[in-house]
Amino acid sequence: MNLKQFLDQNQGQKDFYLQDLIPFIAQLALKIEQIPQIIFLQAYKKNQITLNRLQVAVIIANMFFCTLIPQEKKYNLPNTYNLNTLYKSTYQNNRKIQKIKCIFNYFSLIKKTQEKTLENEKIEYIRLYNQNYINARSLIENQQKLKKIYIQKNNKNIEDIKNSIQIDFANKYIGGGVLDTGLVQEEIRFVISPELLILRLFSFKIEDQEAILVSGIDTYSIYRGYSNTFECLGENKNRKNDILVAIDALNFSQSYDSGIQYRINVLLREINKAFVGFQAPQVPLDVPISTGRWGCGAFQGDSQLKLVIQWIACSLVGREMYFFPYMDCLLLNIEEIIEKIKDFNIGELFKIVQQFCLQIGKNEKIKLFDYILNQLQK
Repeated sequence: MNLKQFLDQNQGQKDFYLQDLIPFIAQLALKIEQIPQIIFLQAYKKNQITLNRLQVAVIIANMFFCTLIPQEKKYNLPNTYNLNTLYKSTYQNNRKIQKIKCIFNYFSLIKKTQEKTLENEKIEYIRLYNQNYINARSLIENQQKLKKIYIQKNNKNIEDIKNSIQIDFANKYIGGGVLDTGLVQEEIRFVISPELLILRLFSFKIEDQEAILVSGIDTYSIYRGYSNTFECLGENKNRKNDILVAIDALNFSQSYDSGIQYRINVLLREINKAFVGFQAPQVPLDVPISTGRWGCGAFQGDSQLKLVIQWIACSLVGREMYFFPYMDCLLLNIEEIIEKIKDFNIGELFKIVQQFCLQIGKNEKIKLFDYILNQLQK
């Protein structure tokens, strides 16, 4: 059992966990009857749930002890939310053990915080929905200038940019494989910020033109690595109130047509998806977006195209963007491209991207950045 293995691997902390921390988690779990009835964040509705940090901890404590009753299947929700799936042994046990360590860090830091403070700090879970679909014509005619973009080629992560809207590369069922063996960008964010986990209880599948915004979450663990190399390094003493927006990219990994992501309707879907998340009307426009290779990696999105899609969406909204290329070889000349087109307006850039998407059906070997450079030389 992974929980026992975790405790055995941490002999120095084992007595604290068994004699102090787990009883504290149990005390939290017993307060579940004090939690008000929580609504669902249903599709196509702009709903909001506000809880204090203590109430969120009470719910997560019940997830820890696997006491939450399964929801009816008629609700379009993620299918797991108790932590029993983390406790079960699998062929990737170490991934789950590292996640359990993050959960223990979370409760340890909650225990060190005065209850009154926890009661006074609010966390908001908000469903965003944009009814006004952005079409190709409106983009071509848009003369707004592109907003500034800052490339982050260092060892920092999206969550390290303070006072920003941090983007979660979400699964349409929020959290993805966080309570199993999944351990890529979204799952990592959920385990270092476990206050996101309760979204799985009440957030319906994210539909097109929707996003999820969460404000007031803290980051409780520091880490390194990704997927199989992920390692929880300990408690994060520099907790801060973060704003996170979850947007789900289309998954091209199982598509029979490798060129499907270059279809204009698909391009527009991704622009609209990024737009609804980046718009975040609850957040002032001087707060930038912190993002990266959204929909790339496991979903096999074109990282050059996804960068431009997000840049267009940021510019439509009016926010600047911090972008993390994460050593992607396709983004090596990213500064050169930005320098050449930074004075474009939205319409000029979209028109080139649209032409590229139409052209790539004839020549799949061409890359977007090369295409842009070729167009500029004409």
